[in-house]
Amino acid sequence: MPEERARIEVDGLATLLLCPDERSAATLRTEQVQGRVEVVGDVMADATLRFAPIARERVPPPHPRGAYVVATVHREANVRAERLRRIVEGLSELEEPVVFPAHPRTASVLDAQRIPLGANVELREPLGYLAFASVASQSRVIATDSGGLQKEAYWYRVPCVTMRPSTEWVDTVEAGANVLVDDEPDAIVEAVRSAAFPEGAPPLYGDGHAAERIARALSTSLG
Repeated sequence: MPEERARIEVDGLATLLLCPDERSAATLRTEQVQGRVEVVGDVMADATLRFAPIARERVPPPHPRGAYVVATVHREANVRAERLRRIVEGLSELEEPVVFPAHPRTASVLDAQRIPLGANVELREPLGYLAFASVASQSRVIATDSGGLQKEAYWYRVPCVTMRPSTEWVDTVEAGANVLVDDEPDAIVEAVRSAAFPEGAPPLYGDGHAAERIARALSTSLG
């Protein structure tokens, strides 16, 4: 992915590298970066754990909790007409409501290509952060191509179905909380229908205190 090439270039120049987990730190050491590597956790975990309860208090879910699917599709590869058509075909075959806040470029392709949506798919305008946190954290399954949302799903303890052939967050897959299905309609249907968050799933990517560790690391580095 283009952003991965950019990451490698920037990490090679950095003097301080702050990692979400030990796997990331090991990757940097394999790449022989020259800067100091510290494992601090992920600031997204800080935000998710702090704001998700507030979001649920302020924004009611669109359906009873655990009775719907949330879907997001926005990556450039997935908004090409043929792939998007196959993804939507899979979502349209599900038996439960699919809340689908559409990225503007996704919505434009759906409209321009006249891609049909099943009666269960609820196409919506993009949601603000708190509204989306409420909707996503109270869904039964999250079906997405977003890297960040794969992590948020894990912290919400909501199973994730990733509509991509690969993921940078392989730990969520190894833990059994995330399934890769690419754009295969039948695979999307089966993965969503059978999705369940695993009991005893380990903590991943921090404990909600990454910002404090980052502040200490920066202070040490600048001091």
